[in-house]
Amino acid sequence: MNTRIITVIACAAIVATTMVGAQTKGSSVLAPSAPVLKELDRLEHGKRHGHAGVSAVFLLDGERVQVEARRGRRTHDRHEGGPRYEVDVCILDDAGRPLVAQYGGDESMIPECESEDGPTGIDAHPAVQAFGMPVDRKGSFKRAEKAVKLIRKAGFRRKFQPEFEAIVGQLGLLAEGRRGKKALHADTLIRTESGVEPMSKEFALGDVVPAPQNHPTGYQHYIEIHSSSVRGTGGHAAHGATVAYRIPHCGAINFAWSRCNHGRCYYLMPWKCSLYSPANRVSHVHVTTCGTYYNPFSTLGGHNCNDDTFVEYLSVRNNAHFDRYGGTCSDPFRADYTTNCF
Repeated sequence: MNTRIITVIACAAIVATTMVGAQTKGSSVLAPSAPVLKELDRLEHGKRHGHAGVSAVFLLDGERVQVEARRGRRTHDRHEGGPRYEVDVCILDDAGRPLVAQYGGDESMIPECESEDGPTGIDAHPAVQAFGMPVDRKGSFKRAEKAVKLIRKAGFRRKFQPEFEAIVGQLGLLAEGRRGKKALHADTLIRTESGVEPMSKEFALGDVVPAPQNHPTGYQHYIEIHSSSVRGTGGHAAHGATVAYRIPHCGAINFAWSRCNHGRCYYLMPWKCSLYSPANRVSHVHVTTCGTYYNPFSTLGGHNCNDDTFVEYLSVRNNAHFDRYGGTCSDPFRADYTTNCF
């Protein structure tokens, strides 16, 4: 055989091997048509703490961004065009500090984004404090936003669509953290094995801005409610979810999280109302959820999404833990409608 032909064949084999090797990272999760993600260090799927899901690590600007999503039980809201599963998302910075979290149900499925006192509050990670002062996290939010945009561009295989949609849903909060101010969601495109398909329209976060508060230390706590009617009820029943921030006195968000309350998350429903606390609070945020069993009709001592929304809002408003097992968490009242802010 001609030496030149052998050389060409050998070079082609090396190129092909290199391309295949580059595609092997996360190939069991990424869509077959996904581009090579050179920033991707690891992408895996499997069970962790009993919950199936995916986890990824990106290397951006010399720092790690960790993205994880875990699915829980099926949602009743799936019949309303909502997510099929309760999905938790946890996005961590290079030091393993939470930036953004999503909770699909009442209990956290990802320990790294669970607060010290479980489902009753959110605390600052010790490393978020520097000499008693909050550190600027805009750069971390920017890198995390880029990582999630890379995931959005690549797409996941169809069987991982619940995790994919939940991860991409965090882009609005990441943009707010990067900018340190209100941002709007853009409509999202989901890349699937059959091509590019439009995702359900994502809704904007609230645009309420707090009055300036001259407080040298401390935090503001913020919560907003999103709600949408339930089909077939003539507008007499609704699903509610919340999104919240912890804002240090410097004005930049240092942690943001949302609670989907067993169904559609805030970014799949219109904004309803918002509440800012005074600026003299501590890092701990009270965000109580109901501890009784989930019952979509809120009967027989159970609770539904609107019960969760009410106690989440009230605990932030009053800066106090709410009874997780009594009151609205176990009675049939306030079951059909989502609370207003008051």
